[in-house]
Amino acid sequence: MSEEFKFPKLVIHEEYEEEGKKFSRSITSPVCDFCFDERVTWSYVCEDFALLTSVGPWGSSNGWATCDTCSELIERYEWVLLALRIMHSWEALGAPWDDDKWEDAWMVSRGFRDNYTPGREAFG
Repeated sequence: MSEEFKFPKLVIHEEYEEEGKKFSRSITSPVCDFCFDERVTWSYVCEDFALLTSVGPWGSSNGWATCDTCSELIERYEWVLLALRIMHSWEALGAPWDDDKWEDAWMVSRGFRDNYTPGREAFG
């Protein structure tokens, strides 16, 4: 991938429980909900959904913030390329590629696809 990611220097998460399930969410400045780039420019409305990933339960609550690159992939319905971008961001953060992580990235892309309302709004 030729584009560099711009990750925040520090991301703090808090754990919370909802309907008996444990989740984690970022409580620091917004980042792209797909690739963690700190250059958030767009937001999407998305229904809440939950996934069972290789590392445990993962949930989506409320809307999604995105960078320009991820938003362009969404606008072009490039779901596989969006999952690939997710994987590349995880690799850039030190998580080596494996089949379980690829399935997780693909589930995130599909989960968003199946639950979002098409159309983006400027973030902030």
